[in-house]
Amino acid sequence: MCSFTRLTTVMPLVAGLLFTYPACAEWSDDPTLRTPVVTAEYRQYHPRLIQVHNGFFVTWQDARRENTHVDVYAQKININGDLLWPVNGRVIAAGPENSLVYQFQFNAGLVDAGEGGALIAWNDSSNVGYSQAFATKATTDPTVAWGDPGESIQGADTAVPMLANPTRGANILPEKWGMVADSERGLFVPLGTGFGRIDSSGRLRTNWFYDSSDSRVAGLAVPMVPVLEADDKDAVIVFWNHGNTYFSGGIRARKLVDPESSWPSAADTFSVPWGTLSMYEPENSISLCNVAAVPDNAGGAIAVWIDGRVVTDTSHFRVYAQQVNSEGNLMWPEGGIEVSGDVMTSSCYWWSKMFAVDDGEGGVVIAWNDSQESVRAQRLKADGSIQWPSGGVVLATDNDSYAHLTSHGLLRATDGNFIMLYHRGLEEILVAQKLNAAMGSPMWGEGQVVFEGCFSPYNAGNAPMVTDGRAGAVIAWEACDGNIYAHRVIETSKEWDVIFKNGFE
Repeated sequence: MCSFTRLTTVMPLVAGLLFTYPACAEWSDDPTLRTPVVTAEYRQYHPRLIQVHNGFFVTWQDARRENTHVDVYAQKININGDLLWPVNGRVIAAGPENSLVYQFQFNAGLVDAGEGGALIAWNDSSNVGYSQAFATKATTDPTVAWGDPGESIQGADTAVPMLANPTRGANILPEKWGMVADSERGLFVPLGTGFGRIDSSGRLRTNWFYDSSDSRVAGLAVPMVPVLEADDKDAVIVFWNHGNTYFSGGIRARKLVDPESSWPSAADTFSVPWGTLSMYEPENSISLCNVAAVPDNAGGAIAVWIDGRVVTDTSHFRVYAQQVNSEGNLMWPEGGIEVSGDVMTSSCYWWSKMFAVDDGEGGVVIAWNDSQESVRAQRLKADGSIQWPSGGVVLATDNDSYAHLTSHGLLRATDGNFIMLYHRGLEEILVAQKLNAAMGSPMWGEGQVVFEGCFSPYNAGNAPMVTDGRAGAVIAWEACDGNIYAHRVIETSKEWDVIFKNGFE
């Protein structure tokens, strides 16, 4: 195992010279300076993180080219915290070159590609009007799988422009929309100008679907849940806010199915077994934000969101959830189930954060923060019944502060329990806490400190968290110094320690 060396100097990446000399690191025990993923000049920001079968992939936006360009970089990390690629990462997209046009490459998607690789998407943008989404496949080592191995991941033969003609230049992949994997290591991709599927080799698997009657706003989340039909055809359920944050007509959904009949001689056309379905439609326009969705393990999905339909002296916004089955039928009460109770007291501002994950049994676990005083979590069973205490399990409170407690992530660990990530702004600590699946009770005392220092909670998802495969989690984040760090929080029970030593180490 490589020994850990704290990075204190800038080490420029020299393309082609460092590929055979992987950098070394280990998870740092110093809470004020965790394992550095990148410490290059200028700012590195908007990290994305996924687990792959032999480690973890991190991508980010990088201004190291004199702060005049924004490029996309990546790093590979193993379970021990060793950095497997060159110091400060490997460039994924740096324009303009070949098929890229502008100097801004915005990190827009990251999906497990199997065999230790990743599918990566970004937007080649003028940062004004032009935006063209691209995707590529990176292998487990610093090469590409599309096009000629070893070539830069930005040429015409190594990156796929999504919906390039006839509307190239208007095809943005909004950061909050992202993309999801299908069952064949390909992608479902939502663009502002269409919705399509790309296979694992970068070919267009379907035609681009577009319905001009839908109102979707690029800045809002459009969560997608991939599902398999009874005949093993790939499908995806898409949810969106019909309108914008402050003038919304409710939550809508649609299911798109790939017939998988004419491929590969020609691209298929999505069928629409149901849509557009109204998950919740108020009588008058309301404020609505933070739409998320998870699978229900039965071919349907559960959507969760925050809206302002109820206004009282003590509460304005609350968390709601609704289930739709594979046939497009709403399974829970009209308007959705109220999850949070009378505890949300503010608005759909940046601090109103919410995360959801399936519970593995057809239900959902939801984590959120009241903007002023608490971080909470709740579990709904498959029948919609509330499993944890009314109003949610309270992980932290701060009655005398304003917007100093924010939630930043939630996952289901391999032991069936749940790990939540949140930020205590006054103490400047990022904390992970494990919740018991049955009761929601905290299992890690006051929580494990992930990071102690300046961290901006402004952007939702700026501290992505994934399972480590061993009942713990790996987290990545941007600190106020403009660098990106990572840390692994582990399960501390003796039982899991024995399993790890005997079965994994």
